[in-house]
Amino acid sequence: MWLDSDPNVIADALGKTIVAAKFEIKDIDAGEISKDSTYEEFSMISSKEKYAAVWVDSPDSVVLGWCNVVK
Repeated sequence: MWLDSDPNVIADALGKTIVAAKFEIKDIDAGEISKDSTYEEFSMISSKEKYAAVWVDSPDSVVLGWCNVVK
Protein backbone atom coordinates (compact mmCIF):
# COMPACT_ATOMS: atom_id res chain seq x y z
CA MET A 1 0.00 0.00 0.00
CA TRP A 2 1.29 3.42 -0.95
CA LEU A 3 -0.40 6.42 0.67
CA ASP A 4 -0.05 10.00 -0.56
CA SER A 5 1.44 8.73 -3.82
CA ASP A 6 0.85 9.28 -7.52
CA PRO A 7 -0.57 6.03 -8.98
CA ASN A 8 1.01 6.72 -12.38
CA VAL A 9 4.52 7.06 -10.93
CA ILE A 10 4.11 3.83 -8.95
CA ALA A 11 2.71 1.96 -11.97
CA ASP A 12 5.65 3.07 -14.12
CA ALA A 13 8.21 1.98 -11.52
CA LEU A 14 6.57 -1.40 -10.88
CA GLY A 15 6.00 -1.99 -14.58
CA LYS A 16 9.70 -1.61 -15.33
CA THR A 17 10.55 -4.12 -12.59
CA ILE A 18 7.96 -6.63 -13.82
CA VAL A 19 9.11 -6.37 -17.43
CA ALA A 20 12.76 -6.67 -16.38
CA ALA A 21 11.88 -9.89 -14.51
CA LYS A 22 10.44 -11.22 -17.80
CA PHE A 23 6.88 -11.65 -16.57
CA GLU A 24 4.13 -11.81 -19.16
CA ILE A 25 1.13 -9.73 -18.08
CA LYS A 26 -2.41 -10.82 -18.98
CA ASP A 27 -5.37 -8.59 -18.15
CA ILE A 28 -8.27 -10.37 -16.47
CA ASP A 29 -10.74 -7.64 -15.47
CA ALA A 30 -10.88 -3.92 -14.78
CA GLY A 31 -13.47 -1.41 -13.66
CA GLU A 32 -14.52 1.43 -11.42
CA ILE A 33 -15.06 1.06 -7.70
CA SER A 34 -16.25 4.65 -7.37
CA LYS A 35 -15.95 7.92 -9.27
CA ASP A 36 -12.27 8.33 -8.34
CA SER A 37 -11.17 4.74 -7.73
CA THR A 38 -10.48 1.90 -10.17
CA TYR A 39 -9.25 -1.69 -10.03
CA GLU A 40 -7.41 -4.03 -12.36
CA GLU A 41 -7.10 -7.79 -12.02
CA PHE A 42 -4.27 -9.44 -13.95
CA SER A 43 -1.89 -12.38 -14.01
CA MET A 44 1.90 -12.28 -14.09
CA ILE A 45 3.51 -15.37 -15.61
CA SER A 46 7.16 -16.29 -16.05
CA SER A 47 8.75 -19.59 -16.98
CA LYS A 48 8.97 -20.51 -13.28
CA GLU A 49 6.20 -18.59 -11.48
CA LYS A 50 2.54 -17.62 -11.82
CA TYR A 51 0.82 -14.88 -9.84
CA ALA A 52 -2.70 -13.51 -9.71
CA ALA A 53 -2.81 -9.83 -8.77
CA VAL A 54 -5.14 -6.91 -8.16
CA TRP A 55 -4.29 -3.21 -8.37
CA VAL A 56 -6.61 -0.65 -6.76
CA ASP A 57 -5.93 3.06 -7.09
CA SER A 58 -7.44 6.38 -6.14
CA PRO A 59 -6.11 9.91 -6.59
CA ASP A 60 -3.89 9.64 -3.50
CA SER A 61 -3.15 5.96 -2.85
CA VAL A 62 -2.45 2.58 -4.40
CA VAL A 63 -3.00 -0.96 -3.13
CA LEU A 64 -1.37 -3.92 -4.87
CA GLY A 65 -2.05 -7.47 -3.79
CA TRP A 66 -0.92 -10.75 -5.31
CA CYS A 67 -0.66 -14.46 -4.60
CA ASN A 68 1.39 -17.27 -6.06
CA VAL A 69 -0.72 -19.65 -8.16
CA VAL A 70 0.13 -23.34 -7.98
CA LYS A 71 -1.59 -26.02 -10.07
